[in-house]
Amino acid sequence: MAGALRPGKSAAKAVRRAICAESKTALEHLTRAWPPADKEIHEARKRIKRARAELRLLRDVLGESVYQRENAALREAAKPLSEVRDAKILGGALEELARKHPRLDRKSIDRLRFELRARRLRARRRALSHRDTLEPTLEALRVTSRCVPKPGRPRGWSALRSGLRRVYRSGREAAEAAEERATDESLHETRKQAKYLWHELEILEPIEPARLAKLARLAHRFSDRLGEDHDLAILRQTVLSSRSLSRASIRSLVTAIDRMRTRHQRQARRLGRRLYRERPRAFEKRLGGYWKDWQRRSA
Repeated sequence: MAGALRPGKSAAKAVRRAICAESKTALEHLTRAWPPADKEIHEARKRIKRARAELRLLRDVLGESVYQRENAALREAAKPLSEVRDAKILGGALEELARKHPRLDRKSIDRLRFELRARRLRARRRALSHRDTLEPTLEALRVTSRCVPKPGRPRGWSALRSGLRRVYRSGREAAEAAEERATDESLHETRKQAKYLWHELEILEPIEPARLAKLARLAHRFSDRLGEDHDLAILRQTVLSSRSLSRASIRSLVTAIDRMRTRHQRQARRLGRRLYRERPRAFEKRLGGYWKDWQRRSA
C-alpha cells in the first residue's frame, strides 16, 4: 500500500499518502476507457470508500472544516457511480435468491431479471451518457489525489487514536441500534461504519499483523453479511414496486427475500457482537499498546 505505516515515520503523513493514492487509483479506473466497464466502476468505488475511511483517521489533525470539505468531495464523487453499481448488484442478488429458492416461479424470476437489466441500462445511460456527466467525479478525484492538506503535529499514535476511537464508537452504537430495531436504515448505517473500521484496520495492520489481520477479516465478514442484507432490501423494494408481477408472485418473492434476510441478519448480529465486544476507549488503548510495542521492536 502506497501509504503504508513505517516505524519512526509520521503516521499522519503515511495515511495522507494512502488517501491520495486511493483517489489517484480510482481516477485511473474511471479514465482507462470510455465508458468505464462495470468492473472499473466497482474498483473506483472501493478506492473511494477506502479513502473516506482513511480520512476519518485524520479527522482531528486535519481539523473539522478540512475534514468536512474533503469528505464531502469524496462522497459526491462516489454518488454517480453508486446507482450504476447498485443496479448491477441487484442482478446478482436475484440470481442468489433463485438459487437458494428453486421452487420460486421461473416466469416471475425471468420478468424480474428483465426489469433489473433494463434498470441497469438506464442507470448507465444517466451516469455515463456523456463524458461531461462524470466530469465532476473525475475533478473531485483529481483534487483529492493532489491536495489533501498536509497534517501537522502530532505525528505518532496520538494522530490516529481519536479518529479510530470515533469510528469504532460510531459502529458500536449503530450495531446496538440495529439490534434494538433492525430497520433498513439502521442496518445500512451499521454496514457503513463497519466498512470504515475494516479499511482503517487494513492500514493499521503493520503494527500487529496477525491480530489486526484477523480483526480486519471479522469486520469484512460483518460488513459483507450486512451488504448482502442491504442488496436484498433493495431487491424487495423493487419487487414490491414491480408492474409486471402478479400479486401472488410478489408475495412469494417477498417471503423468500425475508427468509434470506433473517438468516443474514442473524449471522451479522453474531459477528457484530464479536467485533464490538470492547468499549471504544479500551479498543483504542489496546491498539495503542500494539503501536508502542511495534515502535520498540523496530527501534
